[in-house]
Amino acid sequence: MKKVKLVALTTMVAGIFSCGGSQTSAPEITEETTVATETVASKVATGSYDINTTESIINWEGKKIIGESHTGTLAIASGSIDVAEGMIIAGKFDVDMTSMKNTDLPDDKKAKLVGHLSNGDFFEVDKFPNASFEITTATADKISGNLTIKGKTEAASFPYTLSSEEGKLVANATLEFDRTKFGVTYGSGNYFADLAKDRIIEDNISLAIKLIATAH
Repeated sequence: MKKVKLVALTTMVAGIFSCGGSQTSAPEITEETTVATETVASKVATGSYDINTTESIINWEGKKIIGESHTGTLAIASGSIDVAEGMIIAGKFDVDMTSMKNTDLPDDKKAKLVGHLSNGDFFEVDKFPNASFEITTATADKISGNLTIKGKTEAASFPYTLSSEEGKLVANATLEFDRTKFGVTYGSGNYFADLAKDRIIEDNISLAIKLIATAH
């Protein structure tokens, strides 16, 4: 994967010249040197990209305050990204909430957890089968936009990286959101003061988003 950044090259050059002013021999050509050179040459082409819904994925994690956690995945339903000068400038994607899966429990317990997360205590996927994120502004390493879950919309900002791989656009991002802002208050210590400590679920849910897209 070739990231569209000059950090690797800058670090390499600084290391060469900090090893001693009297050294005159050429630096050894290593695999790291080759990757850094390719990084400079690699550019994400300007244009509009359709998100590949079969290759893209969201990994989620929810935790209790005592440290216990559950993990899983969500699928992208549809979306597109616009790129210019090596950075994202616009885009939107929809998340298929009915695709929710668990990845940490034994097979005989997965359905029970997903069923609970899908019902009225949490995300009500029958009533709200899709969530979405729409970009409003972006820089070379940060995206801001509107996150919509259960019909409620809140502003959200998070870092991202952009790269190209075999002609495909690859965008990776991490996002934490407060579920209670979207009406998901089950198990929240901020809403239910009498809950036992081992039953309190953290308000924040973490997402690791990987979008793979092709130009159209």
